[in-house]
Amino acid sequence: MLSPALAFLLLAGSAAATAVGQEGDSGQTSSDSEAMPAREESHQIYDLEPGSTVRVTGIAGPVLIETGSGDYAEVDILRMAATERELQCYRTEVSASADSLTIRHVQSRERSCNSIRSRQEVRLRLPPSVNIDLSTIAGRVEIGPVDGMLRLESIAGRVTVARARAVEIDSLAGGLSLGVAALAPQGVRISSVVGSVDLRLERDVDADIRLDSVMGSVSSLSPAVDVVEEDGAYRARAGAGGGRISVSSVVGRVRLHRL
Repeated sequence: MLSPALAFLLLAGSAAATAVGQEGDSGQTSSDSEAMPAREESHQIYDLEPGSTVRVTGIAGPVLIETGSGDYAEVDILRMAATERELQCYRTEVSASADSLTIRHVQSRERSCNSIRSRQEVRLRLPPSVNIDLSTIAGRVEIGPVDGMLRLESIAGRVTVARARAVEIDSLAGGLSLGVAALAPQGVRISSVVGSVDLRLERDVDADIRLDSVMGSVSSLSPAVDVVEEDGAYRARAGAGGGRISVSSVVGRVRLHRL
């Protein structure tokens, strides 16, 4: 039976190569963009209530999220394809209500559209109070400060999060840099990561940290956080403890920073 980490390696390689029937990769170079001359851009604005949920799924390219004041979402989408025919084979669908926003890849079922050469870039500007749910993203992810719940699953590129209070992360193929603020009751759970994991703990974070199944070094870059190894697992405490941070199945180093 494969270990969770090794099983994820197989899954990540497959997801990065064939994200929702598209050809994608975990980054972007100038040659990638030049190979996609057929393009369409869109800009839309939607009202959002506090605590709304924003979902993005099936994107073959980067997803970049800024957060700031306001009660609305700005959505910028760049669709690309190698040919105009291939561009017409799919759409990046946006559906919205007062308390939700969903962005997803929808591909034509015509036989000529079974395999297409395409990429997308999604840029969002959101209120920090929203809940964010991203899945099956074949590119890097960058997210500003978030006060709501953050869920990430099956991300092929590196993930960078400025600050979050409640986090569930599963299956990252490019590593993680996560800023952790004063924890919400849900805490932070991170599982199945290929690449380095950097946790930046703000001064007001009180947490008990457990790290299991790490195929790499575990270290603290702050004298205020001691890492102790126990039976192949690692434990650490930030501040008075109490909040929960769990990290498991990592292929790469893990570093803790106390800001």
